Amino acid sequence: MQNDNPFKIKRKAQIQTKECQLVGAYVPRPLAEQLALWAIYYQIPKADIIRTALTTALPADKGVAYMLSVLADKAHKGWKARNKAHTEKISSKQLAEHFTKYKKELRKTLQRRGLPDHLITEIIQGLNKKAGFD
Repeated sequence: MQNDNPFKIKRKAQIQTKECQLVGAYVPRPLAEQLALWAIYYQIPKADIIRTALTTALPADKGVAYMLSVLADKAHKGWKARNKAHTEKISSKQLAEHFTKYKKELRKTLQRRGLPDHLITEIIQGLNKKAGFD
C-alpha cells in the first residue's frame, strides 16, 4: 500500500545564495490561517506564495535609482532642518563636522533598518551632492 498524502506540498529545491535573504513578519492570525490553507490547496510552500505576492504587489514603476534619489532627498531635508537649528553663524569647518556627524547617524539608522552598505553609500552620496559637499 502506497503512502499517499493528499495534502503533500510539492517543494522545489531552494538554493540559498547571497542573492536571497530571509525576511519575516508577524501577520494577523486569520491571514496566517488563510496562507496555510492556500499552501495546502495549491500544494506549494507558504514561502512561494509570499514571494509571488511580494513580487506582484510591489510597484515596478519605482526603480532602485528612483527610490535612492527620494531617500537622498529625505536625508537632505533632515539635514536642512537640523542645520536650521543652528541660528548662530558657524564656520565652514564646524558645518562640515556637523554634516559628518549627521551622515554617521544616518548610516547607523539605515543599517538598523536592514539596508545593505552599498545602498546606504549611494544614499549618502546623493545627500552629499544635494547638500553641496561632494
